[in-house]
Formats: sequence, structure tokens, C-alpha cells
Amino acid sequence: DLSHYHSHDEARVLDSAAAAAIVALAPERLASEQACGRAAIAGLLARCRETGLTAQALRLADSSEQGGPRDRVVGYGAFSVA
Repeated sequence: DLSHYHSHDEARVLDSAAAAAIVALAPERLASEQACGRAAIAGLLARCRETGLTAQALRLADSSEQGGPRDRVVGYGAFSVA
């Protein structure tokens, strides 16, 4: 999960910034409102930096894409690490 309970447009901005931080392996750029699992993601990104792995964004989406309301969405991101 990425952002929670923002409008669709706000979530897109927050989730895009979170994805950029993840791909850059920059946990210090993740704010608490950008990812509910920020601490776990930060640990993974630190380990990726230590071992030379990279992250790639596969897809960003939010709960409105499945028919939910657009005024209060949950953002989701899919990433690969290799």
C-alpha cells in the first residue's frame, strides 16, 4: 500500500513521489503519508543499496480503478527488485 485516504489526484502525486523514491533506493525521501509500510520499505531499500540490487516500478494504481470513490482512495504500487 502507498498513500491512504487522499483524493485520486492527491494520491497520484504522493504515489508517484513514493515510486520515484523507491526506484532511486532513497528511503529518506519517503514521507509517512506516502507509504503505510514506510519502515519496511526503507529496510528493503537500504539492503538493496548494500547489495547492489535495483528497483523498478511495474505499476501504480488506486482503489478508484476498481469502482471505489475517487475522493478517498488507497494507492498501490508494484515493484520488482533484482
